[in-house]
Amino acid sequence: YAYDTDVAWLVGFYDGGGYDDNKSYSYYVRAVRGGQCGSLGDLDISDNGGNYTITVTLAAPLPANTNTYVAFNFDNQNGGWLTQIDDGGHIPATCVGTTCTANRDLDYPGIRYFRAGIFAQAKPGYIDEKNDVLQGCYSQSSTCTEQSCIDAVIKKNEIGDPAQSGSGSQLLRGVDVATGNFHQSANDLSVSGKGPDFTLTRAYNSRGGASRSGKWSFNLDAVAKLEAFNIMTIEFREDGRPQHFYKEMDGKWYPLNYGNFDELVRNGDGTVTLYTKGNLLYRFADPAGSSAGRLERIEDRDTNALVFSHTANRITGATDASGRHYTITRDGSGRINGASDFAGRSVIYTWNSDNMIVTAANPLSNPTTYGYSGTRMTNITDPRTNLQATIAY
Repeated sequence: YAYDTDVAWLVGFYDGGGYDDNKSYSYYVRAVRGGQCGSLGDLDISDNGGNYTITVTLAAPLPANTNTYVAFNFDNQNGGWLTQIDDGGHIPATCVGTTCTANRDLDYPGIRYFRAGIFAQAKPGYIDEKNDVLQGCYSQSSTCTEQSCIDAVIKKNEIGDPAQSGSGSQLLRGVDVATGNFHQSANDLSVSGKGPDFTLTRAYNSRGGASRSGKWSFNLDAVAKLEAFNIMTIEFREDGRPQHFYKEMDGKWYPLNYGNFDELVRNGDGTVTLYTKGNLLYRFADPAGSSAGRLERIEDRDTNALVFSHTANRITGATDASGRHYTITRDGSGRINGASDFAGRSVIYTWNSDNMIVTAANPLSNPTTYGYSGTRMTNITDPRTNLQATIAY
């Protein structure tokens, strides 16, 4: 009460009148339901060939001549909601009786949450996304589970080893019988000990090509990337496949690849932890920071760690849980051209101008040789110069 701070306004429920009285008096109080949340019922969304019809059912028609209307609001795919002035944050509906609908192309495709609210026009007869006022609160949210919404984000495992990806396919003489991808992988240097093993693994996928080394990829080039529509990608795993995760409204990240049972967490400082089904934790730098999501360390459940050192955000060294050191060398293009362990054992790679590995020499300096037509691998010759395989496309 403006004129006397010992006094407060009150409303008499018997006649609805407004009064003032002393704050020290004892009265019963009654909880009052605010807003019109209870007026909003079931939500639905349907795909009309790329254009979506969004529907909400009202408990009763909107009062006539009250300058109120219904609008839909979508999530921002980052664990929150779009504001009223964002595209997709305030979509007015047309109401006929108790059914209110809007037709809209989704500004950001994917598995989307949406809700509805009743708004009062700040200027009668004019919809103003910025200034119109929500009456009460939004409805409960719903999710777009149309196949087109799901397909917009589901990532199929088309490369890598199906036995590792869980895609449901299989390799027959190196060929994925479902996708036709030719896959080869090798562990060129592996040292076990306390904590995670030091392993240098490379993989070739004929249908790959997005990695920093073309169709060839190395496990020590793995990075975490934050992509459009709030999708986090681990690029690449040991067999060369990427893993994709999306962030739900509960703040958690869920896999977009069938057969992916790893768990991803974005920590409070922006760093990323990948919990694998092999009971190892891959820790990546913040994808949005200066370290560009590089792989920092691999830990086991007892916090024994394989820790990496970097040059220009690329791994050039490692130290295992026993304090033993490893060196990774790179050429001017950043490609791995060699690695050595604490005992002096080493592997060496040569590359051609198409970013293809031509030879991979083992610790005994015996090379495996690869032939290509462009970037398609066509033959493999073992260290004894025996033709191991011929690949036709």
